[in-house]
Amino acid sequence: MNIYGTRTVADLRRQTAKILSRLRLGEQGGVLIYAGILMPVLLGFAGLSIDVSAWYAFKRQSQNIVDAAATGGALEVQRSAGGLTQELVRAAAMVNADRNGYDTGSGHAITINWPPVSGNYRNNRSYVEAIDTKTTQSWLGQIFHPNAVLVGSRAVAGIRGGDACIYALNPSMRSAIKISGTASVDINCGLYVNSNDPEAMTKSGDSCLSATGSAIVGGFNGDDSDCIDHVPAESMPVMPDPLAGLPEPTVAGCDETHNINANNGETINLTPGVYCGNFIKTTGTGRINFAPGEYIFDGTGLDIGGQSTVTGSEVFIFMTEENATNDNFKIAGGATVDLSAPTSGPYEGILFYHDRQGDDDITHQLAGGSNMSLDGIIYAPSQGVKFAGGSDLSGTDNAMLVADHIDFVGNSVLGGFSDVLTGLNNLDHVSLVE
Repeated sequence: MNIYGTRTVADLRRQTAKILSRLRLGEQGGVLIYAGILMPVLLGFAGLSIDVSAWYAFKRQSQNIVDAAATGGALEVQRSAGGLTQELVRAAAMVNADRNGYDTGSGHAITINWPPVSGNYRNNRSYVEAIDTKTTQSWLGQIFHPNAVLVGSRAVAGIRGGDACIYALNPSMRSAIKISGTASVDINCGLYVNSNDPEAMTKSGDSCLSATGSAIVGGFNGDDSDCIDHVPAESMPVMPDPLAGLPEPTVAGCDETHNINANNGETINLTPGVYCGNFIKTTGTGRINFAPGEYIFDGTGLDIGGQSTVTGSEVFIFMTEENATNDNFKIAGGATVDLSAPTSGPYEGILFYHDRQGDDDITHQLAGGSNMSLDGIIYAPSQGVKFAGGSDLSGTDNAMLVADHIDFVGNSVLGGFSDVLTGLNNLDHVSLVE
């Protein structure tokens, strides 16, 4: 009995073949067949992409952790006065790691090496190395990557001195460093400009710049082939204030409340203390001699007139406005100035320090003369400094300038700036290097 009715088995085979042929050749059928074949592959790729995204997310988290750990360890090295051990460095590093997402139960394995055991700073005890690793599975992309994945990060941080001798700290100003007119800036170190403006550093006129380099967060406007001996590096990272950790001296009561004026032919000898008059100045051929020590000008300006003479060694001058409106220091053309900073103590290497809360409209002006010698650091983090009208620091052996913004204009001639002072403890700072 034919249970298929009038159709034979051969008929059914032919009919089935026709249906499969139409299904294969038909648009919808083809899609279904290919989709079925490719579905595991598509799912594998989708799963792998999700896994890779997760690995990258872990990588970012891991990098944050080791950056913080290395920095914490290096800070411990910096502030240690002796007796430092691997355990102390690791403990300080792990405090920072914990604050930045490290979790002992998350599978991280952090190694702290002091000194580093690899890289450019291997065996250098001023640096700390942090390495983080974690083994993670490929959960959704196991078709292509069935094995465990080792993800990790590495960072090295350490104590470094400043790399430049002239810093402009303003974060957004146009012409934060301006070189114009016939200014000639010739220094044995570099310039660092923190402004992100497209014209953060400008050079114009017949001005010239000779330096080891210029690093600019923003951009440079000027013909870099016209009287400049290097191509400025643009789009650089922000450089922290190299003296951000410098404390301000304690301001006690006033020792002197009167104005001080060394008139023509007169000599005045000053001793350390707190000066609260409106000004200390010289006129004509007046002369002021600073005895070694710490001077606090509380709302007091320093005005050095042309043809005057000012001298002093081991001198530190702090300008503030505890009780009155702050003022600036000004050195007029033709003056003879010979001042040097302390060579020891908390303000080693610091000649002028204008407090950070001072008025940002203040500009310290140095016109000076051929005998101007300022050995030490001029630090005005919230104020401007202007060299103009015949200023000449070629008699200076070691000078450094950190200010909000800086102008080199007129026919100023700047030399004597160098990185010799950048080894001072005041300039040491911790930064990531790898």
